[in-house]
Parts: sequence; C-alpha cells; structure tokens
Amino acid sequence: MESTDSRLSAEGLAELAQQVEANLAESTEQIRNINDDIHVLSINAKIEAARAGNHGTGFGVVADHIRTLVARTNAVTEQMESRVRRLMGDLAAMSAQLGVEVRGQRFQQVAFNAIDIIDRNLYERSCDVRWWATDASLVEALIRGTTEAAEHAGTRLGVILDSYTVYFDLVLADRSGTVVANGRPGRYRSLGSDVSQQPWFRQALATRSGDEFAEQSVHRSTLVGNEEILAYAATVRENGDVGGAVLGVLGILFRWRDLADGAARRAVESIRDTEGHDIAVAAYVVDDAGVILAATEDAPWVDSLPPAVQQFSAEGNGHGQVPIGGRPVLTAYARSPGYETYRTGWRCVIAQTL
Repeated sequence: MESTDSRLSAEGLAELAQQVEANLAESTEQIRNINDDIHVLSINAKIEAARAGNHGTGFGVVADHIRTLVARTNAVTEQMESRVRRLMGDLAAMSAQLGVEVRGQRFQQVAFNAIDIIDRNLYERSCDVRWWATDASLVEALIRGTTEAAEHAGTRLGVILDSYTVYFDLVLADRSGTVVANGRPGRYRSLGSDVSQQPWFRQALATRSGDEFAEQSVHRSTLVGNEEILAYAATVRENGDVGGAVLGVLGILFRWRDLADGAARRAVESIRDTEGHDIAVAAYVVDDAGVILAATEDAPWVDSLPPAVQQFSAEGNGHGQVPIGGRPVLTAYARSPGYETYRTGWRCVIAQTL
C-alpha cells in the first residue's frame, strides 16, 4: 500500500504543478488586462490635461506617473511569470522523476515476488525426486531387471504422475543410462532410450549419496516429444538407503512453461492492475548469462537481454533507466533469494519503454 500511496502522491504533485501554472497564467493575463485599461485611462487623462492648458498641468503629471506605474507593473508581472514557469518546469520534472522512481521500486518488488515463487516451487521438485527415488518398486525393477518388475515400476510412476500433474513424465534409467520404465508409456515412448549423455543423468551418477540431486536447466527433451523442460534427477540405491550402492537414476521432467509463463504473466498483470492496463511492460525470467528462459507474450526481447540491460541487471536487486535504441527503458530486476537448500540464481527482469 505504501508504494501505491507514493505513486499517487507523485502523480498528484505533477497535477498540482500544472494547476498552479494554469492559475498563474490566468492571473497574469487578468493583471495585463487591468494594466491595459489603466494605460488607456492615463492616455485619456493626458489628452484632457493638454486641453485644459495650465489648469491641467498637475493632472498631466499624475497621468505620467500612472503610465510609469503601469510599465513597472507589467515588468514585474513578466518577471514573476518567467520565474514561476521555470520553477514549475523544475517541479514537473522532479515529480515525473519521482513517479519513475516509485514505479521502479514497485516493479522491483514484483520481480522479486515472481522469482521467489519460482524458486519455492522448484525447491519442491528437488525434494520430490529424492523422495521418489527411494520407492521400493524402482529399487526392485533395477535389481531384478525383469519386464514384470519394470512394468510395476512404471505403474507406480504413473500413480505419482496422476497426483503431480506438474510433470510431463518420470523416467527410470539403469546405470548404463537405458530407460527401463516411465510413468506415461502410452504417451511418451521413451523405453529403451539412451540418456547416458544427458547432463542430469551424468550429474546424478556423480552424487555422493541419495540426499543429493542433479538438475539440468531449461531445454527441450526428446523423451517427452521435444517439450521444454527442467530435469531433476537422483540416484536409486540398494534398499532405498541414501548410502546404498547406486542401481540407477530417476529423472523427473518438469513442465517449465506452466510455471515460468504463469509467474511472468501474473507479474505483468499485477503491474497493470495499479499502473493501467494500457501500459507497455514485459517480464522475463533469465539465467546468469542473460539467456531468456521465459517471457510474457509480445515481449520485445526474445533470446537474450540486450547487453546494456544484462550489464545493468547483473548483480543483486535494483531498478533504473537504461538507454535502448535511443529511448529510456525503465528496468527493474531481482535475483533469486533461494528457498531452504535450493537456489537457481536466476533473475526476473521487468522492462517498460518510457
């Protein structure tokens, strides 16, 4: 509420400055009209004084003084108008800058909320894979190596998927990297696939215990019809014991777009709810290299952030204006704070061309 009140105060200040300038213009115009009338009267008085001859000499002197006062009043009025207009211009510029500053703070908070939601959600994925890798059906399938055991493991993975719809599929691979079971065999025909060269598989095999996990950043996977995923993996070990001998690897293939696009869209919607629905603003989720992992629809930057924005938003959280294509772009950014034991290190960037 504090940010909204400040934003409204900044807008109110700008509107008040415009009203003061308009009132000043109206008042000075009225002063000029009065001076014009007085000036006309002084001329008429001068004419009448000339007609009166010696008897009108004193009246003529008064008329001259009136004309002098009119001239001085006009000069003072012009000086006042010039000074006040200059001050009002400075005030308008300051209020505009204040509006941008407060909006930047608002955008920064929205960016933080978006990336925090993503990290909290992905933390759960790291917990899921370590928990499910201890399932007895997976251990049995890798030890026995029979079709029946593999099918039972696949059925068990399917049951998990029925409750956890955030995943495309769950795949079980033996130590050589051959997929021996998956949770959606009717939809994704990954049985027999070789995943030995996949980063998530290789990194999982290198973990020291079942308490650890591996992940692979956003990529397209042939295991699920070339959909864009995040992959998490953990070792399946003898007896489901975190310190047991490695039997294989469980990989869980997460629906990245559902989370990321939703978080980015909600970020923009929350801004438009307060700033106006016609505001041209975009939200991005980017990695440390500035590669865009997700963005709102019609976002002007597609693959990566412009170098100026990437350099500007490389560290911490903040906001400011960055020149892009000759125009200032209000840019706010927030880096993932992490949640519990998980931290992507990614950023949410929100940008509006001014």
